[in-house]
Amino acid sequence: MASRGGIAALSLLAWLVPAPSVSATFSGPNGPLAYTHYVRGGEICLINPDGSGRHCLTHNRVEDKEPAFSPDGTKIAFVHGRTGRSTIWLMNRDGTHKHRVIALGRSSSDPAFAPSGSRLAFSCFRRHRPSEIYSAKLNSSGMRQLTHHFGGERYSPSYSPDGLKIALEWTTVGDIGISLINVGGSGRRDLTTAPDDDFSTVPDFSPSGDQIAYTSFHHFDPKIYVMNADGSDQHAITSHPSLWDWNPTFSPQGDQIAYDLSRVGDHQPSNAGIHIVNVDGSGDYRVPHTSGMDAASSWDPTS
Repeated sequence: MASRGGIAALSLLAWLVPAPSVSATFSGPNGPLAYTHYVRGGEICLINPDGSGRHCLTHNRVEDKEPAFSPDGTKIAFVHGRTGRSTIWLMNRDGTHKHRVIALGRSSSDPAFAPSGSRLAFSCFRRHRPSEIYSAKLNSSGMRQLTHHFGGERYSPSYSPDGLKIALEWTTVGDIGISLINVGGSGRRDLTTAPDDDFSTVPDFSPSGDQIAYTSFHHFDPKIYVMNADGSDQHAITSHPSLWDWNPTFSPQGDQIAYDLSRVGDHQPSNAGIHIVNVDGSGDYRVPHTSGMDAASSWDPTS
């Protein structure tokens, strides 16, 4: 299951778990979560934090995944199509008016709205080229390539609330870490170091912009971590030995983080599913009616 569907950025880990999806966070009450339900490929669904109101917005045999709410909560961007041949689509929050907005290269994924709601950042794998971060307007005009680096790949963009920075996953051979760039692509700064047993992936900015949540594979034991936006005070807030804590997304209030808890190998724990935890690590619980077939991605910023 998981975040932010088949990303090659985690090719070193792909045999262990499906890859992530990303979305921006915006201020507001903690309303429903949009998530991917991995059945018949993948469907985009909504659920309240108490497990009520569960319903799906897409219904087809083509994989739909990685939902990302717009800042005003009226639209959802998502990835349509299987890994390697995926495009980015947009729909109204009730599931109507589905249409393709970005079809670039062989595979586009990881949509994230800019705080203005006028642009999407995303990762794109083009033939014979590594994955890079791009941004475009919602009508696919104004396309910009934000990263230009050989010998590695970039995934999982997350805008800062002021729209001036983008946190992203920066992948090279044997090294997966979190970096920060200016919104135009300049000024790369690495926030995490990545020795062989400590990959860091799928960053998500807090609504206040002062923290970033991410997954750390410290000693190949993935847990949800939080750090300050300058990379300081990196610390784990979840602990499920021998299980995978994955794909964090801040709540609109910034007081909670939703994430996926999934199995390792053939073991499917009874508490697998979408979890919610307070930012200080307390109050962890599984959202009722979710399972290891579900992957969280985006919180409704307005409900």
